[in-house]
Amino acid sequence: MAKSQINEIWKALKPQAKTVFVAFFSSLSVPPREDLDEWSDENRILPEGTSSEHGLWRTSRFPFLKEIMKCLSPSSSVKYIDVQKGSQLGFTEVMINWILYTIDHDPGPMLYVQKTSGDVSDFSDQKLQTSINACPAVADKVNGRRDAKGSNKKLMKTFPGGFIALGGAESASSLRSRSIGKLALDEVDSYKANIQGEGDPILLAERRTSNFPDCKIFRISTPGIDETSRIHPLYEMGDQRQYFLPFPHCNASAEKSGTYFVIKWKNIIWDKGHTDTARLVCPTCGCEIGEHYKTWMLENGEWRAQNPHTKEQKPGDVDVQSASFFISALYSPLGFFSWSDAARMFEEASHSKDREQLKVFVNTVLGETWKESEQGMSYELIKNRCEVYSPDGTFDIPLGVRILTAGADVQADRIECEVLGHGAGGETWSVEYKVFYGDTSQDQVWQEFDLFLQKSYRHQAGIRMNISGAAVDSGFQSKKVYSFCRSREHRRIFPIKGRSEWGKGTLARPRKPNEYGVWLFILYVDEIKLKINSTLKESSPGPQYCHFPKNEMYGDNYFKGLTAEVLTRTRRGGRTVLEWVLPKGARNEALDCRCYNLSMLEILGVDMNVLVEKNILMTNTQVASQQQKNAVQNKGRRIRMR
Repeated sequence: MAKSQINEIWKALKPQAKTVFVAFFSSLSVPPREDLDEWSDENRILPEGTSSEHGLWRTSRFPFLKEIMKCLSPSSSVKYIDVQKGSQLGFTEVMINWILYTIDHDPGPMLYVQKTSGDVSDFSDQKLQTSINACPAVADKVNGRRDAKGSNKKLMKTFPGGFIALGGAESASSLRSRSIGKLALDEVDSYKANIQGEGDPILLAERRTSNFPDCKIFRISTPGIDETSRIHPLYEMGDQRQYFLPFPHCNASAEKSGTYFVIKWKNIIWDKGHTDTARLVCPTCGCEIGEHYKTWMLENGEWRAQNPHTKEQKPGDVDVQSASFFISALYSPLGFFSWSDAARMFEEASHSKDREQLKVFVNTVLGETWKESEQGMSYELIKNRCEVYSPDGTFDIPLGVRILTAGADVQADRIECEVLGHGAGGETWSVEYKVFYGDTSQDQVWQEFDLFLQKSYRHQAGIRMNISGAAVDSGFQSKKVYSFCRSREHRRIFPIKGRSEWGKGTLARPRKPNEYGVWLFILYVDEIKLKINSTLKESSPGPQYCHFPKNEMYGDNYFKGLTAEVLTRTRRGGRTVLEWVLPKGARNEALDCRCYNLSMLEILGVDMNVLVEKNILMTNTQVASQQQKNAVQNKGRRIRMR
C-alpha cells in the first residue's frame, strides 16, 4: 500500500478510532532496554554484612566502572571485556550486578568461573545468594523456582529464560557441559594452564559461547607473574583504555581539551615516617594534590584508549570488539583504599625486605605484573660474604639466632644435611653442613645421621641449643625415610616431599598419616626457591639476609649447589610457564637442604616476631610446649599446628 493511500485512510478515521489505533500499536512496542549501570542504580541492593556500604548501589560511587558496565550491556557491540586491575575497586560487585541484570532484564544462559570449586561455592553462599535475596527484582525469579522446572542450587540457579552456572577453573566438567551466551571469568591469573589433561580452562569455557554470535566474555584479574600472566596479554591485545583524570589546579573546570593524567605511583609522595601525609604531585605543574580532591577527579575522569592500533577508535564505535581496561588501586574511592594505605603498605614491604610482600604490593595496589625469570647469581659474590661468627672460638651460633632447624637430602650413596639458624625478619645463619657417606638402603648411615641430629651447639648467649626439628627428603629411599621418621616423630623429625607447582604457596600439611603411618608434608619448591633467591640477593645484614660461616664446609661446591638452578621461561601446552632449570652436570643438594629448612620452620609454627619481642631462645622443651599449645588451638591435631 502506498504512503499516500495510508494517509488518506488515516484522515478518514474518526478521532475515537485514531485514539484506539494509537493505543493498540503503542502497546505492542518494546520499552527501551536499560543498560547495566542504569538497571543497577535502580535495582541493586548491597546487603548488610557483605559490603562496607550497604543499601542501594550507586555507580557514581565508582565512576570508572560506568563504561565497563556499558560494554557489558546488550546495547554495546563489544564482545570481549578484559580488565587488569588492583584491589578495592568494586569489580566483585560489578560481576554480581551483571548476574542479577541477566536474571531480571536480559535473560539467557550464563557461566561464572573462579579459581576453584571451593572459591565459587563460597562466593555463591556469601555473596551471590545474599545479593539475590536483597534484590526484589530478582529474588522471586530465582528463589521461587524449586519445582521440577527450575532450581536454586548453590552452583546452578535457573530463572525464566535462562540459568547461571557457577564453576571452578580446576574442573573441566564444569566448563564444557552447556552452551552459554555470557561468560564471566574472575581472577584468570590464578587459573592453571592445563586442567585434568583437557587443556586451558579459559579456552574450554570460551568454546561454550560458539553458538552465540552476540555473546559477551568478561575476563578480569589482579595480575600475577609477568611471564605467565593471562590478563596482561589480554589487556595488550585490546584497545588498552586507561582512566585519565583532570587535575584540580591545572584543569579546575575539567575541560576535555585541558590537562588530564593517569595516577602513577611515582607521583605519590609523603613525609618520611608519616604515611598519613600521602598526596599526589601533578606531573605538569608540580603542585601537590590532597586525596580529598579524588572524588571530584573521578567524577570528571574518562577512559582513553592507548593502543596505537586502535587509538583512533572511539569507545562507542561499532567495530570495537575487544575493550581492555587497566586501573590501579590508587583510584579506589574515598572511604576504601587510600593513598596513605598504599604508602604504609609500601613502607612495610620495603622495611621487611620481603620479596613476597613487595610482590603483593605491585600486584594488588599498582595492578602491575611481577617479573620473576632472571639470570643465575654469581656464587663467588655470595661466598665472599662468609664471616667468622666467633673470632675467639667460644660459640657456634651468634646472638641473632632464635631457633635451629635441619634439612636433609637423601641420595643413593649419601645423606646431605644443613643446620640453619633463624632470626627476626627472615634473617638466617648457616651453622653446619655435613655429608654422611654410605649406602642409604642400609642402617649404618642412618645411625650416623641420627646422632648428628641430637647434637647441641654453643650459643653466644651462653646456653647450648639443640636442633628443634628436621625435614628429611623422601623422594629417594622413601620407605627407609618413613621408617626413620616414624620412630622419631616425638623429636619433630618429619618426611617431606617436593613438588613443582605454582600457586599453592610453600607447604601443604597432611590431614592424617599416610599408609606407612607417617605425617608426610608436601613442599611446593617453586615458590620457596623464589624466596631463597630473593634472600641471597640481600646484601646488608638484617631482615632476609643470609649469613654463612667461613670454614671448609662452605666452599665452592656448596655455593655452586646453592645457586645452581635458574628460573626460566618455557612453552608447555601452548602456554608460557616458569620452571627451575638445573644445568647438566650441576648439583643442587645445598639448595634443596635450604628449602627443607625453611619448610621445617613453617611446620613448627613458631612465631619469630614473638621470640624476638620476648627475647626467647627456643630449646627443645620450649618447642614442645609451643606445639602443645598449637595442637589445642587446632582441635587436638598433633601435626597441623598452625
